[in-house]
Amino acid sequence: MARGRSFNDYLTPEDNLTASVIKYASLRYPSAVVIHSPNEGRRTAFERFKFKVLGGAAGVPDLFFAVAKGPYHGLFLELKCEAVYLKDGKTLKAGDHLAKQSSFMGRLKAAGYAATFACGLDEAIAVIDLYMNLKPVGEPGGSPEPKI
Repeated sequence: MARGRSFNDYLTPEDNLTASVIKYASLRYPSAVVIHSPNEGRRTAFERFKFKVLGGAAGVPDLFFAVAKGPYHGLFLELKCEAVYLKDGKTLKAGDHLAKQSSFMGRLKAAGYAATFACGLDEAIAVIDLYMNLKPVGEPGGSPEPKI
């Protein structure tokens, strides 16, 4: 008797990237509190209604590291499998969802959080390591404005 598809078969490349990042973070920084925001996926009309009523918002990044480091209250990380910037490295590619995500990250930054896109596992690891190794402001080696 043939078996149906495994649940793993339904995971998207971004789902697999998120799982890899969470696994890395839990192994490298076991005391860090890392939370996934389940904003992706399709929802029924009722689920969309409930999402909004309960405070869901478009543009919330995929992961939140609830760890204060340097001048930041925590790190929000939006994971992507593909580059989100044009070749100049500064201009965001066109797309309504990218604009919403970038706008939401601007609000998070204004509130004292580090927030950024990370394209692929290597970039995500680099951002996490940079953030998790920030020293408090005023401590030797501390930075008043690290670029995250």
